[in-house]
Amino acid sequence: MKKILRYFWLPSLVLLAQVIFYWVSVGKIFNPLGIILVGMLLLLTYTRSKLAGILIGGLFFLLNIWMLLALASELREFEGFGYRAWEMLGVGLSIFLPGLVAAIRVLLVSTAEPERREVSL
Repeated sequence: MKKILRYFWLPSLVLLAQVIFYWVSVGKIFNPLGIILVGMLLLLTYTRSKLAGILIGGLFFLLNIWMLLALASELREFEGFGYRAWEMLGVGLSIFLPGLVAAIRVLLVSTAEPERREVSL
């Protein structure tokens, strides 16, 4: 458990990269949703609050599941599973699976019980 807590910032970094990718792909400098998501991730990294970790991890978990379902929906529209479909699948999975794993890790770290030390007198 100590190793997981030592690298607490790593899943937040993956999620931050995902938000920045979203922000750049939208093409607007002023993006309220991107600003809110970056602020939430910075809050999580700075405070390490359990409540913030559960809320943010749950939000990103749901967003990544939603995007994986959207990817599956787009793949169903291809007539044959050719090069373009494989390319879309590869890019989509390489973006959303690490985000899903990072969201699950944020949830696990946030819900983990602290280690109890026995004190002997």
